[in-house]
Amino acid sequence: MVRAGRDAVAAHAAAWADALAPRLRSLDDDLAHIGRNRAAIVARLEGMVRAALGTLRAAQRLSRLPDQLGDWSGQEFLRISFTDPDAATLADALGEVVDAAASAAVGQAGAGAGPGRGSATTEAAAVGGHGGPGGTAGTGRAPVARLDGMALLLRGVRAALPRGARVEVLKPDAVLRTERVRVSELGDVFSGGQQLTAAIILYCTMAALRANDRGQLRTPHAGVLFLDNPIGRASAGYLLDLQLAVADRLGVQLVYTTGLFDTAALAAFPLVVRLRNDADLRAGRKYLRVEEHLRRGLPGASDTVDSPTGVLAATRVYRRPT
Repeated sequence: MVRAGRDAVAAHAAAWADALAPRLRSLDDDLAHIGRNRAAIVARLEGMVRAALGTLRAAQRLSRLPDQLGDWSGQEFLRISFTDPDAATLADALGEVVDAAASAAVGQAGAGAGPGRGSATTEAAAVGGHGGPGGTAGTGRAPVARLDGMALLLRGVRAALPRGARVEVLKPDAVLRTERVRVSELGDVFSGGQQLTAAIILYCTMAALRANDRGQLRTPHAGVLFLDNPIGRASAGYLLDLQLAVADRLGVQLVYTTGLFDTAALAAFPLVVRLRNDADLRAGRKYLRVEEHLRRGLPGASDTVDSPTGVLAATRVYRRPT
């Protein structure tokens, strides 16, 4: 038809128009189907982006500190500020994200295709390939990079917040002033102990957030966090008290391990267990064992079995959860 002359086109115009009408309807249907799929993807991505923004708000809400902390009582340790996008602007921004991801996938598929194989490669890229992640086996074509869902969601969040988000945390100090510092400035403003304390409080917040997502926020136990020799960096009493108070408020059990015998720092803990390293050379295993000589600090057993006062050998206090 393209190579035909003007006279041929004029002579066969009516017949060709009738022959192309079904093809035109088919193309219109395909374009409408693509548009519906794109709208569904954008709507789904919008829901996930709004859920992610809701997670940021929940993290701020769950970082609320307990009472008996002076000016910090009832304050939110983590503050995340951003402008909530309106529906129309968000839909347009996410549509551009989806279009860019699709164009990038098609471009990578076309670059990896040999002569005459562009359509086959594009189809393989759309389904992720056969015989391996993002590629096909035995064709010699370059593997196509696949965009995972989390990366697409992060792009959507960035598109929803073009100005970004402002994240601030309270600065731990001896008097617990309500001074907030941006997270980008922590390395310059916080000491090592303050950074560790902030990290512990943020972990407790994330644990509470995870329990909230699982519908277990009312559960008094949100997990255990083992800390490898933190007392060397955060031995100040007010930092330890703050760590323990926040962890207790959010239901996280902190277990400190240290090789330092700092009696002033250890006095903040309700229970101290001394351990020693041990090894089974034949089995190639290493163990931690309770140091037995701690029992020698207790009163020795009486020689008389019928002692009227009895002997205290060991004790452990168990507090029943309320």
